[in-house]
Amino acid sequence: MALTEWFTALTLKITGRVKLSVVGYGRKTQEGGDTLGGRSATELSANITKLNQALTDDATIRHISLVGCNLDNPTDNSTSTYAAQTLQNLKEIGVTSTSARSDYVAIGPDGRKLTSSTGTDAWKHKDSKAKTHYSFNELTGEVESRVYNSEGTLVRYNGKHLVTTIHNIKPI
Repeated sequence: MALTEWFTALTLKITGRVKLSVVGYGRKTQEGGDTLGGRSATELSANITKLNQALTDDATIRHISLVGCNLDNPTDNSTSTYAAQTLQNLKEIGVTSTSARSDYVAIGPDGRKLTSSTGTDAWKHKDSKAKTHYSFNELTGEVESRVYNSEGTLVRYNGKHLVTTIHNIKPI
């Protein structure tokens, strides 16, 4: 099937809010940047914009899951990662969030995403601490990042670890 036929078939079947999963090898470039499937954040954003143009008005890409090894290493600057750059690049077409993983990633035979800190053992499904979520701050419009633990508690915000212990609570 030719690419144009595939896009035509695509427009006839997809409606509503769309979550797009982009799967590829996550790599560092010689210049220190990141690529997914050999594409920079700018190049991937251009590809997604073309795909979005092929969709009908009834379909809108809202979330993009970037599935590749070590794409995310958030620092105090939440816009310094591949996923944050991709989200910023796609703001104009209505994308509201992205996610990426900070560990090695494998796709199991059943299609589940697995992560490992070493890439050789201890593969985990749904390892929340290996996944960073990016979205736009509703007040400032800036990209912000969040990491949750397995219980769903926010543990890192914009690259900063959030630590709350019983020892930090002072009596009134």
